[in-house]
Amino acid sequence: MAERRVNFQIARRFVPLKSLIFLDESGAQSNLTRLDGRAPKDQRCLDHTPHGHWKNTTMLSAIRLDGVIREATITIDAAIDGSIFTTYVEDCLAPVLRRGDVA
Repeated sequence: MAERRVNFQIARRFVPLKSLIFLDESGAQSNLTRLDGRAPKDQRCLDHTPHGHWKNTTMLSAIRLDGVIREATITIDAAIDGSIFTTYVEDCLAPVLRRGDVA
């Protein structure tokens, strides 16, 4: 990891900051159960636990120095694998790249 940071610092000297694009993946699962909570003193903390019908939702996004690239932001009701990521790059990200962009 340290070597990658050094490589990035070196490469950054040759690429304008406005040309950098960062990809971000965020996810959420509907089957999460809270393990902590608060309740009034001397009362038990109660909550519901989801059951069945669980799903993963993933958001992929591209971010430039001046903000999020809305045309390259998608939400998928699944975990991301290699084929989904490749499709995202080809169909969503590549069409909005400018000459000189580095993703």
